[in-house]
Amino acid sequence: MDEAGLTGYRLGPCTTSIAPWVEDPDAIGELPPLHCLDIWGIPLEHDLGIRTKGSELIVSQRAYDLICDRNPSLIEFSNRVDEHGNTIYKV
Repeated sequence: MDEAGLTGYRLGPCTTSIAPWVEDPDAIGELPPLHCLDIWGIPLEHDLGIRTKGSELIVSQRAYDLICDRNPSLIEFSNRVDEHGNTIYKV
């Protein structure tokens, strides 16, 4: 995302732990390093932003292309929005 020059987000530290109710925590093994994706962008101004109404993630076309190129299964869960951020159709 950094290499693509996407805007509206930052990566930060993240703390994790295995919940105490997990029956066999040893079966999980060591947790990989994780990062917190903090999305601060304004929809339609930045590549990533959160729409206040409904708390939906709005991404630019270039962010969408980057994300879906890495994980094409996300396409089926996507909607398209107009220039005002209103949902106009299901992909």
